Amino acid sequence: MHNPFSARETRSCWEALFHEPSKQIRLGRKWLSGLSVPQLLAVSLVQRCYGSVNIAFIVHSLQEDKVADFADRMRDHLPQKKRPALAEIVAVLENYRFYYRLDENGEG
Repeated sequence: MHNPFSARETRSCWEALFHEPSKQIRLGRKWLSGLSVPQLLAVSLVQRCYGSVNIAFIVHSLQEDKVADFADRMRDHLPQKKRPALAEIVAVLENYRFYYRLDENGEG
């Protein structure tokens, strides 16, 4: 994932979307330790696509109607050279949420 911390003017935008890194690491580790194997596989898909477990961590708690907005804002931080279309990002995140929640509800 492209990290714009080298550009001071974009750091606040980055943290507004992805939150403060050291806090997210601490919360993310705790969250990951409680996941089932199927949920971890769903998280690994997001990590593989976008290079960030934090995206899966954030998206798992979003309301369904907020996923596309998050994807649109997240897209701005992806490297321009290989930036996917918004519809592709939304599809990956919705697919992740579907499979993550299957096990969360005891169906996986």
